[in-house]
Amino acid sequence: MNIQVKIDEQEGEAAHDRDFALWALRQARLLEEGRFAQLDLANLVEEVEDLGKARKYELKNRLETLIEHLLKLQYGRISYPRRGWRKTILNSRHEIDALLEESPSLHRHLPEFYDRAWRVGQNRALLGFWDHEPDRYGEYEREMPESPIYSVDRALDVNFYPDPPNQDVDGSTE
Repeated sequence: MNIQVKIDEQEGEAAHDRDFALWALRQARLLEEGRFAQLDLANLVEEVEDLGKARKYELKNRLETLIEHLLKLQYGRISYPRRGWRKTILNSRHEIDALLEESPSLHRHLPEFYDRAWRVGQNRALLGFWDHEPDRYGEYEREMPESPIYSVDRALDVNFYPDPPNQDVDGSTE
């Protein structure tokens, strides 16, 4: 049995629960053909709403990762992960930019998401420092700012990378 026959055989809610990918293909085909009466509207509406929620979640997650690595770069005292932190910052910015370009309405959520992302990013950075330097965790915890020290625009600025701490990147005092 070929895929086209399987698509044609899929019906309603039960198809959604049995084989989501096949159900989605059928819904797309019905839309293309203008056969609206045959659409599984309840599930279709739910899935479309979930798409919007997924974009918001992705933006939040990307902001959290960006802040985590900005804080690691600014406060981290060890040298070996710094290159990876910079790479993650760059990738996060590109992904955020692509999301905002694809869904411009997400711009209005940036301030709200940024405040929450700061707290999550801060916690993730502290956990990362614990992994690399557990003996210095208390220092990192005291130094790490609880509220944002850069604006949303500054964090998203592709030319901005925070300066390292007043210690060399190997951990010794200058």
